[in-house]
Amino acid sequence: MDDLSQVGVAAIVAILLLRETFSFLKTKTNGNGDTKQYVFESSKMMGSLEVELRRLSHAINNLSQLTSTLHHQVKETRATVKEFRDEMKK
Repeated sequence: MDDLSQVGVAAIVAILLLRETFSFLKTKTNGNGDTKQYVFESSKMMGSLEVELRRLSHAINNLSQLTSTLHHQVKETRATVKEFRDEMKK
């Protein structure tokens, strides 16, 4: 589970880096007509990256909830096993 969260965090950092890069490129102008096309393409790419960022965020939240649920289940199972052991000793 730790590996998945590390990959998720690394992916979010990479997406944020790309977002900042495209934001910089969007504000940079060369004074020629091609700039508008680059701005459009970078805006489109940023929109796609934001969608992916939301998707990754939901996936990380789901993994977090799953980890919490598994932790709770393990604690309950350990308690049940302990009860059975105590009963078997009697």
